[in-house]
Amino acid sequence: MANKRHSTQDIAEILIDKFKDMERTAKIIEKASNKTLQVDTTELKQILEEHRKEKNQILIDIRKMKEKNRARLPNWVFGVLAGLFLAFLGAAVYMVDKAEKYDMEKGRAEYYERLYKELKERESDI
Repeated sequence: MANKRHSTQDIAEILIDKFKDMERTAKIIEKASNKTLQVDTTELKQILEEHRKEKNQILIDIRKMKEKNRARLPNWVFGVLAGLFLAFLGAAVYMVDKAEKYDMEKGRAEYYERLYKELKERESDI
């Protein structure tokens, strides 16, 4: 391998070119850092406003549901009322059945009592 030697003049020119490039880059960076960025946030504000409105509507709907549920009776109350209705219905059917049996037994007792009286009259006639 041949050792190529560069002269100090060539090295100085290369360093000066690199230094000039660095200065240009520094100026570009400085210009860019001095500029204020203008970001258009109107669309973002509109999206956030729509999101806020939707969230408020959801909260209003939840409040309405809670109010509706407060006015509504709990399920166990409906269960108790249904149980009481069925118990009343069962008691009414039982009472009607007992009343029919009582009337039938009363009629039967009256029949046998009449029959007994007739037999007693026949016996006394004999």
